[in-house]
Amino acid sequence: MYFNPKYFSRLFHQVTGSYLSDYIHERRLSRAKEMLGYPQYKVHEVAAAIGCHSASIRRKTFGGRLSVKSRERCRATRTLSH
Repeated sequence: MYFNPKYFSRLFHQVTGSYLSDYIHERRLSRAKEMLGYPQYKVHEVAAAIGCHSASIRRKTFGGRLSVKSRERCRATRTLSH
């Protein structure tokens, strides 16, 4: 089955009330936050895993919404819970 990308995006918005690009962005950030909770992952590895391969895209994706402080909080939370 094939959907025109614009049609699919419009249909997604009608059904969910959210824009497809916003949904994808939020899912990527959610996954990044999850991965940053594990100390073995470096920021650039997390960025690559969620599809942010260039530095400018990483800044746009992580900028302001997911900071190094968030990573430190994730690690502290993980340490306290174990």
